[in-house]
Amino acid sequence: MKRYYNTKGSAERIRQLRKRSHVTQSMLAEQANISVDTVKRLERGNEGSVNVLLAIADVYDVSLDYLVGCEDAAR
Repeated sequence: MKRYYNTKGSAERIRQLRKRSHVTQSMLAEQANISVDTVKRLERGNEGSVNVLLAIADVYDVSLDYLVGCEDAAR
């Protein structure tokens, strides 16, 4: 069984986590050691690499499964 992550759902989760933390896209990019353009693309619903998604999950202390919508609750 192939499973693909919901990029739109993931975009919304990333945006919600960022806004709840009162963090700008630039601040998230710096914390995750990624570019601001990458954050913007992810929040528009574009696919991200596993490494980028893991970096964001680490910043917010959530599982990768939660971030990509395979799990309903954060850790």
